[in-house]
Amino acid sequence: MNNILRILAVATLALGLARPLPAAVTISVDMDPATPGIQSNRVAAVGQSITVDLVMAVGAEGVSSYGLSVNFDNVELSLNGAPAATELLPTGFTYNLNSGANSESQPLGQIRTFEAATLGNGPINTLFVIGSITLTAGLPVIDAAADVTPGFFNIGVDGLFDNAGSTVTPTLVSGYLTTLPMLTINYAGNAAIVSWPTTVAGWTLQTNRNLVTGTWGAYAGAVVNNRVTNSPPTGNLFYRLFHP
Repeated sequence: MNNILRILAVATLALGLARPLPAAVTISVDMDPATPGIQSNRVAAVGQSITVDLVMAVGAEGVSSYGLSVNFDNVELSLNGAPAATELLPTGFTYNLNSGANSESQPLGQIRTFEAATLGNGPINTLFVIGSITLTAGLPVIDAAADVTPGFFNIGVDGLFDNAGSTVTPTLVSGYLTTLPMLTINYAGNAAIVSWPTTVAGWTLQTNRNLVTGTWGAYAGAVVNNRVTNSPPTGNLFYRLFHP
């Protein structure tokens, strides 16, 4: 545990106040900071660079110090940049406890730790960004698992104290990514080959002859290993992938 958090914890124990409190703090992953509100879901194309924010909302008890880490799905996401994470010093705090340097690991899918503290009272009844992470979307895995998860993963360092010096267990809201597989059309002789990555599951091929109508229907032919072969159609024929 860092020195400031240790001092706060010892002082709290001396006062007999070191007790878990009902969550007065919510920490959310905003998957799309450019859209108003906190967006827990994001659709991105394979290879697209995205930035996500870590947003902390505090109530009347306030926050005097915090340490928070992030785990991410290292199959669907990769770190973009060196460093990929930016730690902020929100208004009301006077110290970045780790001098703004985060430990980032792509193989482990970890970013540790976003920290800040003040020796007095911290902010109350407000919402602020504690850091941001730049990532690149990879091939999608259709599952219900979170893709960016905040938490106290850095044992002995991470934690959160309110303005009374009491420990707080926050509500944690993860982020979810839905990536768009790329549909490719190539030509072999007089035939068109429509395909998408074989690692992508759960998507179905649809066709439409008139984009004005917006009427799409399931592809009627055979699909083998996410690949179809068609002779040139009469008129226009458009393709898309659909995930229910």
